[in-house]
Amino acid sequence: MTDLNIDIRFILFSSFYIFALAEILSGLGLTFSSGADSARLCAGRG
Repeated sequence: MTDLNIDIRFILFSSFYIFALAEILSGLGLTFSSGADSARLCAGRG
């Protein structure tokens, strides 16, 4: 059971980390056209 809890926490942390990276990339999107597309996708989700 403890292993399961650790896995869930790891998955949640990974998801948050990926979301944070997406936010950073969307910020860089202001200068990079390819990043702007990613920012548009992130804005659509939010």
